[in-house]
Parts: sequence; C-alpha cells; structure tokens
Amino acid sequence: YTYGKPLPLTEPPFVAIETSAALLTTYCGIHVDPQMHVINVFGERINGLYAAGEVTGGVHGASSVSGTGFAKAFAMGRIAVESITEQI
Repeated sequence: YTYGKPLPLTEPPFVAIETSAALLTTYCGIHVDPQMHVINVFGERINGLYAAGEVTGGVHGASSVSGTGFAKAFAMGRIAVESITEQI
C-alpha cells in the first residue's frame, strides 16, 4: 500500500496550489440543554432559540472525530425540532 507514504514525482506537468490552514471544529460553543434550547450566561433558557451541530461544541470531550459534523447537526436538529413541535 502507498497510503500515507510520499510518492516520487517523476514526470511533468507538476502543479502547485496555494493552501492555508482552516479551523474545522471547535471544543466550545453555545451552551444548550438536552432539548437543544440555548442557555444564557445565567443558566436560563432563551425562549425560541435553539442550536445544533458544531456551533454547540464540546460533544466529543477531549478529542474530536473528523467527519461527524453532519451527524451531530442532523441528530441535534431533530431533537430541536421535536422540542419546538412539543410547544405548538
């Protein structure tokens, strides 16, 4: 296997692209309760405000699992929608 091993570049054309670093995930974010209500700095729910996905941060604790952002958004989004519809 050649996965993870550099391969020699022996034949042109050689191409280069400019790249930069990016932040893909965070370890902190908006505080939410189990129903995805956003919690203010006083520990109180902000009525009508919900959050889901990476914006909530802290889901993985001390480590982050790449590629799970959509799964978190879908799962937390569903919880938020269920919470909203229970109030209607």
